Amino acid sequence: ARTRFQSRYRDIFTSKNGKIPQNYSRNKIEISYKLPADLTIAFSTEFFIHLSEAKDMTKYLDEVRYGLSADYSFGENHTLSAFWYYRDKMNYENPENITVIGIGYEFLINPASKSGE
Repeated sequence: ARTRFQSRYRDIFTSKNGKIPQNYSRNKIEISYKLPADLTIAFSTEFFIHLSEAKDMTKYLDEVRYGLSADYSFGENHTLSAFWYYRDKMNYENPENITVIGIGYEFLINPASKSGE
């Protein structure tokens, strides 16, 4: 689980409220499972709570992201990753929902410095 605070500026030169930050609480829950053969799969959900609109409960939840990823470690310092996430915008007249698919490669120069394992 992870919680972050974020201030976001939008429409800076195009609206009267463009210089007022929109404050969000980003709350993410991730479940991962390490399989044999150095494969780790994970599923995550992240909620964007619009703190600036907290007075109107119908606009409280601004965005939800769903993610799925797989990481394959080979060797001591190589990791190949594949991921998918879907962003569901809420409380917008014309929401821009997007799907992202990607791959990544990580090479550690100093594998002894890798933290979290």
